[in-house]
Amino acid sequence: MPNDRISRRLLLTAALLCVAPLPAVAQTPAASRAPVHISADHFHFDQRKGAGNYSGNVVVTQGKLVIKGDKLDILAPGNGPIQKLTMTGAPATFEDVTADGKHINGQSKDMVYSPAEQRIVLTGDARLQQRGNAFHASRIVYDIRRDLVDAGAPGQRIEATFTPATGQAAQKPKQ
Repeated sequence: MPNDRISRRLLLTAALLCVAPLPAVAQTPAASRAPVHISADHFHFDQRKGAGNYSGNVVVTQGKLVIKGDKLDILAPGNGPIQKLTMTGAPATFEDVTADGKHINGQSKDMVYSPAEQRIVLTGDARLQQRGNAFHASRIVYDIRRDLVDAGAPGQRIEATFTPATGQAAQKPKQ
């Protein structure tokens, strides 16, 4: 019967969806849905423009992500969610813990964090350290959601230092 075939196909599709690995977007850490908390010495917000400025020992947290700097500009038009946070400092810094528990931190003169995209763009003497490896460039993009780093800008060189793994994985096989 045609209805039985459709029912079997639907059941098979549902079973495959339950067993198949979820795409990266579905594996987004709970931190992306966590509230953004900001503390500072001073705050000014223009509600009509949906723009605000924080200054003096600014600290932004969202889940395990912590961003620190001297001055923060935020964009939250129409009383909606925060679209963009631009931190400046001498330097501005961030710390995060990846989904697999590894620590990552970075610093730069300017840092733009987009909460919805879970992305931080570091510009101006940008530095990033992750799992013993270090990157230095004029611009570094850290994609939190996908745990990706993209460093460099046209006409600019990057420097990278990779630390060999320690423990059993780093040992040479016996001959």
